[in-house]
Amino acid sequence: MRRIINHFAEMKYIEALRETIKSLLEADKDIYLIGEDIIDPYGGAFKVTKGLSSIFPGRLIPTPMSEQGFTGLAIGMAIAGLKPVVEIMFSDFLTLTVDQIVNHATKFYSMYAQPLPIVIRTPSGGFRGYGATHSQSMESLFFGIPGLHIIAPNIFSNPGEDLKYALDLNRPVLFIENKTDYTQDLILGDTIDSFININRENRHTLLSIADEDSNILLISYGGISKIAAQIQKQLYLKEEIAVDVVLIRDLWPCDFLEEGDLDKYRYVVSLEEGWMDFGWGAGILQKIRDRFVNLKTKAIGARNCFIPSPRDLEFYVLPGYARVYNEILEFLR
Repeated sequence: MRRIINHFAEMKYIEALRETIKSLLEADKDIYLIGEDIIDPYGGAFKVTKGLSSIFPGRLIPTPMSEQGFTGLAIGMAIAGLKPVVEIMFSDFLTLTVDQIVNHATKFYSMYAQPLPIVIRTPSGGFRGYGATHSQSMESLFFGIPGLHIIAPNIFSNPGEDLKYALDLNRPVLFIENKTDYTQDLILGDTIDSFININRENRHTLLSIADEDSNILLISYGGISKIAAQIQKQLYLKEEIAVDVVLIRDLWPCDFLEEGDLDKYRYVVSLEEGWMDFGWGAGILQKIRDRFVNLKTKAIGARNCFIPSPRDLEFYVLPGYARVYNEILEFLR
């Protein structure tokens, strides 16, 4: 793992994804990429596949605007022994794939013990002014579905390694890439600003203040992990409050609930970009309260309304830095 981390140390999130996809295509002739506008010169809406169709002709399959249709095609390819990686241009369009994923892909895997190595990649989230139908975090629609695995990389891990891991699972995987992460540098060292330690354990990452013992835990995932890390730093510098931050990559099933050491915490806050009501955080916190009844918990996420385009309104709906910082501080006080 150390060799891989060093190899990607100077890379951005999008570059790590692209380089990993390239190496996977080189190593395994059964891997195909499927999606809208993924071939050159376009290379996908966020350019993740740019240049790859020229290197691997015939291995990237451009499709019409029919998410249900080409997701079904990919399921058939997986049943036949191939390893399709599907790109849904915006996660908002996952709604068009629900029948194929829920009633077909997961059933082949769960009911018939059919290996089904299909990974569905999709850019998720807002903070880009794209409006109500191109800014949503739709993964909450899929939590709890048997046979489906949901992964959300972040900049504190290697998204390319997460993608390789997803293919190796040999089962249907929803792979959530936050669109604000694509241009970000990966943070793969052991510290941040010399006083925040980074400990990568299994499928989650723990950020902790050096030489400080904390009884406060902030749980987050995906693109909003950046905000979680900023808040951790500022709470310590401005308020002298030490907070541990755990960044989950396997959203469902979430092994951290069984493996995580939560005994020392008194306060647990969940932070997600998706809607807060009945969301990922609410489910995580309920499971935590079942084990630790004396914990005080708080869920923070998007307000329960559509996501507007104007920047000030978008920041009102989505959990931006200022709002999250103030809500956590109020909760702790």
